[in-house]
Amino acid sequence: MLKLLDTLADRTLVPGYTKLGYRLRSKGWAPLQGMRGKRVLVTGANSGLGRAAATKFAELGATVHLGVRDLVKGQQAKEELAERFPDAELHVELCDMSLVDTVREFAAEFVARHDTLDVLVHNAGVLLPSRQETSEGNEVTLATHVLGPFLLTGMLVPALIRAKGRVIFVSSGGMYSQKLYDQDPQFRQGKYRGATAYSRTKRMQVVLASQWAERLKGDGITVHSMHPGWRRRRVSATRFPGSRPSWDHCCGTPTRAPTPWCGWHPHRKPHGKPGCSGTIGHPGRRTTSRGLRNPQPSARVCGLSARKPPPKHDRELVVKTQPL
Repeated sequence: MLKLLDTLADRTLVPGYTKLGYRLRSKGWAPLQGMRGKRVLVTGANSGLGRAAATKFAELGATVHLGVRDLVKGQQAKEELAERFPDAELHVELCDMSLVDTVREFAAEFVARHDTLDVLVHNAGVLLPSRQETSEGNEVTLATHVLGPFLLTGMLVPALIRAKGRVIFVSSGGMYSQKLYDQDPQFRQGKYRGATAYSRTKRMQVVLASQWAERLKGDGITVHSMHPGWRRRRVSATRFPGSRPSWDHCCGTPTRAPTPWCGWHPHRKPHGKPGCSGTIGHPGRRTTSRGLRNPQPSARVCGLSARKPPPKHDRELVVKTQPL
């Protein structure tokens, strides 16, 4: 019966992402085990969904790295978490996911400091009212949701392999409103709509997650893409002012546990082929990479080779030495 209700909630879309969907699906979630000795990196961790995920990981005892683009806000988040969890090991990391060079510098420094990474959570996100470009010439939404995570994942693969880690793309059910469209990834053509750019890049995240899962399946790395449930957060409040009362009534103010559950549930198994587990809507909902041509655009912009990797001890997924 629960499976039938789950399917109905998912097909009707909206109810499945409200408090009703959470209450229905959480009945099948086993308790999370402690994470002491495990290392987690969460991007966009100073507020919203990222902050909530970091809070839960810290509560479970993990060493948590708060990836932020504003060190002041990141330090404030760290101090507030430390008050709640005095024994937690917390680190603030400067990493603006919209800037390829910044991501590359951070990733290189991170793997130099740490041998392993157990969980990588790609949570940083933006929803802009108008088209904007980074100082590197990339459209901000694409850079934040796709280019930065693609590069960061590729560069942290060695640390993830050693930990048999997990990669989580916090996508969005908004992707259902857009097909995979890779003809104009920088959104230079036609009228720019922030919600459209957001939805397109969230679908790109899900597709790339599936591609990463296939690529890394021989290394023991699990890759998830998931929708955390609709939540009132800063970008939503900015783009949809006045929605707060109805938003709170339908979705609730607390951010609950789907991200940490994907990140550390001891019995979380991939779906389909080994290493492949796309979950959109809730943990367990499979997604596909249908329609994907190839990851070359992201690889080219990020300075990575997107060729099919050889055996894991001699990978071709390497950072090129020449500048972009």
